[in-house]
Amino acid sequence: PPLVKEILENYGWLAPEGRQSRIETLATLPDAAGVSALCRIVRFEQTNEVSKQAALAILGMYPADETPSPEVIRTIRQTLHGSRRPGAHWLLTWAEKGNNPAALVEDFARFIDEEQASLKRPAFPANTDTLAALLRFQVAWLERLDQREQAIGAMRRLLALEEGEIDDLRKLFHWLIDQKAWSLVDELVARFDGQIRRVPVLLYLLAE
Repeated sequence: PPLVKEILENYGWLAPEGRQSRIETLATLPDAAGVSALCRIVRFEQTNEVSKQAALAILGMYPADETPSPEVIRTIRQTLHGSRRPGAHWLLTWAEKGNNPAALVEDFARFIDEEQASLKRPAFPANTDTLAALLRFQVAWLERLDQREQAIGAMRRLLALEEGEIDDLRKLFHWLIDQKAWSLVDELVARFDGQIRRVPVLLYLLAE
């Protein structure tokens, strides 16, 4: 579509941050108009991390209780069939097992472990933001399965990635409030009490 072409104009010349911005824009288009382009980015993007971000953008378009259209599933399967990129594996698994949440959760637990292990490989450094997004995805599906204890465990792994940047703490506060994960709010405050006490917006979130 013309709008997608416009968004992708000069994509190849952009720095990774600029490409990420275009990916986020594609994910907001109505009627999943950007899914085909996002799938091509997953498959052909030069950098593995940006490829993963495109896959996560598609996963983030759909809550755990919302089923994508048959056209979206078909686009994922046709565009990514045979791809060995991690993001392609994530999307193909989601497309195949979205109607079997237990199997989907089991497979994504493996993807999360693989992503976490890659953090320790300096030759192919991974991004903690990518791991955090996978964990949030897993939490949503565990909640759908009413597996609250396992969901809390995944949230705790997410907290362990936090390094105390103010904006990251603010986003994490909001997310934990949405999850009603009060015990984890306590853990977050205990760990970053100094930063939180110095920043009014974090104190307001704590009061909430």
